[in-house]
Amino acid sequence: MLKPLHRSFAIVPAAKSVVFCFARLQTFAPAIGKSSFGGFHRCMMSASPAKKARASMDGKDAAAAGNQLVWLRQDLRLHDHPALCAAAAAAKSSNSNLRLVFIFSPEEDGDDLKQGTSWRPVGASLAWLQASLTSLDLDLQRKFGPGAAIIFRKGPYLESLQDLAAQCDAKCLHYSRRYEPAMRSTDERVHAALEESGLQVVGHQGHLLHEPEGAKIDMNHWKGHFGTLMPFLIACERLEKPARPLPAPTSLPVPAEAIDQGGLNLEELEILKLPRRIDGSVVDWAGPMLESWDCSESAALDLLENFVTTGLQNYESQRGKADARSVSKVSPYLRWGQLSPRYMHQRVAQAGGKQVSKTFWRRLTWRDLSYWQLHHWPTMVRDPIRSHYADQKWREDEQALRAWQKGQTGFPLVDAGMRQLYQTGWMQQNVRMVVAAFLTEYLSIHWIHGCRWFHDTLVDADLAINSMMWQNAGKAGLDQWNFTVLPTSSSQDSGGQYVSQWVPEVRQLPKKYMHKPWEAPAEDLQAAGITLGQTYPHRIEIEKLEVLRHQNEEWIRGVRQAHPEWSDRGGYDLILVPQGSTVSHDGQKMRVFTKPIFRDWNSDHPVKPISTGRGGGRGRRRGRGRGRGRGQGRGHSSGSGRGRSGSHSHQTTLPF
Repeated sequence: MLKPLHRSFAIVPAAKSVVFCFARLQTFAPAIGKSSFGGFHRCMMSASPAKKARASMDGKDAAAAGNQLVWLRQDLRLHDHPALCAAAAAAKSSNSNLRLVFIFSPEEDGDDLKQGTSWRPVGASLAWLQASLTSLDLDLQRKFGPGAAIIFRKGPYLESLQDLAAQCDAKCLHYSRRYEPAMRSTDERVHAALEESGLQVVGHQGHLLHEPEGAKIDMNHWKGHFGTLMPFLIACERLEKPARPLPAPTSLPVPAEAIDQGGLNLEELEILKLPRRIDGSVVDWAGPMLESWDCSESAALDLLENFVTTGLQNYESQRGKADARSVSKVSPYLRWGQLSPRYMHQRVAQAGGKQVSKTFWRRLTWRDLSYWQLHHWPTMVRDPIRSHYADQKWREDEQALRAWQKGQTGFPLVDAGMRQLYQTGWMQQNVRMVVAAFLTEYLSIHWIHGCRWFHDTLVDADLAINSMMWQNAGKAGLDQWNFTVLPTSSSQDSGGQYVSQWVPEVRQLPKKYMHKPWEAPAEDLQAAGITLGQTYPHRIEIEKLEVLRHQNEEWIRGVRQAHPEWSDRGGYDLILVPQGSTVSHDGQKMRVFTKPIFRDWNSDHPVKPISTGRGGGRGRRRGRGRGRGRGQGRGHSSGSGRGRSGSHSHQTTLPF
């Protein structure tokens, strides 16, 4: 069993990761639009605890008069915060107070990386969380006074909320809904128990443009393969348009002074436990990482504004560059609720986003798609959506995995990406593709090891997006990557600036050798101070990598041949459509996009594919085309086909 390198690897036995319930800090945002509370929804009682907590009614139904509690999680901002705005309105209308609470109860928010199916946040996420909570707490007190300070408590959630509600004489609790399976289950349980105890509980939508259970894919009319962007986009367009973002409050009805209600200092929550050396000194890996970021709401809004005014117009032509010169870098702020998706959607629309960059315009839909997938396949962080791929063979190579994690593969572009990830908690979209393809295709190491590492090291670690990306990279997801990214490609870094920054060992080489130092003449290596195998690692031989890559392809073909019941006559993989995911195909077998090299055109498979409206079709043929109908299409692509065989599915990495 491969053992992934953990952040506490170097010093003493690894400190057990402490994990948190999602939250984030912010400074106040500029007012946006006209104040309205019609966009939020309230959970209500129904037949079961789960349905009680998920059912919703129009937010115009007033919260109970009296003191209000706002339970902060992954919605730590002031702009466009439906839960906060609703609580403030209810408290003001009855001359009452509101209080904000953050509770740290990691065991209730998910399981561990090694065996779990709904991972709680770890690693870089915790560092971001702690910095963000500090910032938000200061912002609240600066803007609204000491009575607006966040009440910090440890779990369990239910007991802590019941105790606090009694102390505050609260009549209503407001929270923003979460969608990760373990968190959702916890929220439903807590919601139902609190309502049964007599406290009104109101759940609000604030994390996504569209909640996952609302979108129903219509496969009666062909718009693309099931589970890919276009059918989902069309399903979302049939839903109610996202409500206008709410303005940040200019005042909050909080107590004039801070009141001791059993809260802790933020440090006492012990959100982030750093490892210690043998001599007892702390290894602060988080501090240097956070130097790359301003973990505040104001920074999120500034980044977005700068992007829509200066970066959006160049996004289509520059988004593939490894140095992230024209990307927004707002992904961690969206992930942790410092940037409202509704506000981002509105601001990009105001800048002509759909006309300027159709790719960026659809980014938030891609994000919603990942949560739709997680909703219908709640164990997808571990279990292949193409269930028969669970039997696929993978290499067990701990040394290669560690080299990949540490950025010591001998391939400068791969190493640059992995070092940037470890040092800053982030990397650009195309570089994520490079390192993911290198691990799964070239090293033939199971995609779950990459998924775990990203979950531990990304500041924008998102269970839904991360799972979708790595499933597709490993060919087990709904939208197999239909491109091959060469680890020696210089197209993303033609000038070598990116590799020079993160792999300084090769900085002095001529540019033409910077991505392939093994091709440099001995005199150039000597002049650059490079001794391969000493100052910079030897690479795995290209010939061996190609052998491994073809071996991986054969293993995929093998698992498909072993399960002919999960392929149709055209060679496409089949999956069982989850209940509630489509207009009329729930519970049936449905074809999903399958990379052309894996299709077995000559086999007589027993399962007839479900019609998708128009039968044969001609397929989309940008790049190598996007097969559809009965499989006569020529692939699955919307890219240029230069340097890779091109597929829009590479956009599912979503670092914006």
